[in-house]
Amino acid sequence: MTVRDTVAGKMGVSRSRMPELWRSRLQGAGIGYACGLLGQLASHALLVRPAEITSIWIPGGLIMAFLICRPLRLWPFLLSGFVLGGVCAFVLRSGMIAIPLLGYLWLSACMAAGAATIKLVPGQVTMFPSISHLVKFFLFVVVGVSCACSSGFIGVVALIRDDVSLPRLWMLSTTAFAVGFMLVTPLVVDLLRSRFPLGAISGNR
Repeated sequence: MTVRDTVAGKMGVSRSRMPELWRSRLQGAGIGYACGLLGQLASHALLVRPAEITSIWIPGGLIMAFLICRPLRLWPFLLSGFVLGGVCAFVLRSGMIAIPLLGYLWLSACMAAGAATIKLVPGQVTMFPSISHLVKFFLFVVVGVSCACSSGFIGVVALIRDDVSLPRLWMLSTTAFAVGFMLVTPLVVDLLRSRFPLGAISGNR
């Protein structure tokens, strides 16, 4: 076998992997879009009045689960679709674009940071194999990410409204974020793990 044959063989393998690579990227963007759009629409349906805030932020719990399970190389596509879906949900409800976009960009950054700390590793058979994993999830995601998301959320709200109590809104929104992560994320992770081989969904390549 000549050097030319070897190079040609490698190029052939690389080309054959390209459609699969782009298919996984498009699937990731589609999953993120569905999480943002459908999750935000569901959360809008659960708005509590007169506070005008949802009792559980569903899209965050959904996308957090996929970030934990999916390879890092798919995160940009998951989050891009997530932002687009969430903004579309606000466009359908109120016609707003810029403010939801700003908020979703901040929320995505917070959740990516949180997911990186608790991401499943190959061979991990459950999300909480030990009490330390549960404590880590609670501290970093349920508490840390929820507080960070809520702080950005009230910052965005402060740009457009001056008739709300920001401390009260911060407490209510932090609870909504935390409930979404506590209830939705572990459930979806378990569903994904039962549907797909763990090594296929938790790899880092």
